[in-house]
Amino acid sequence: MEYSLRKPGRVELSVYDVVGRMVRKVVDGEQPAGVHKHSWDGKNQDAGFAPGGVYFVRLNTPDGTKTKRLVVVR
Repeated sequence: MEYSLRKPGRVELSVYDVVGRMVRKVVDGEQPAGVHKHSWDGKNQDAGFAPGGVYFVRLNTPDGTKTKRLVVVR
């Protein structure tokens, strides 16, 4: 997952299941301006693998919020 920040600020990048439950918080904290790349290892907060299916990745930055759909195939 790649995103760009125009200015430094707090970033939260989280993965949710189809019913809206948070599966994993990938990024949570201050980040400098520029391009950032992060990946989700397919695990939940308890370090177990999330089952295959549809997930949503939500990115909250000082510039706004974006949501993308993600399909995991196992």
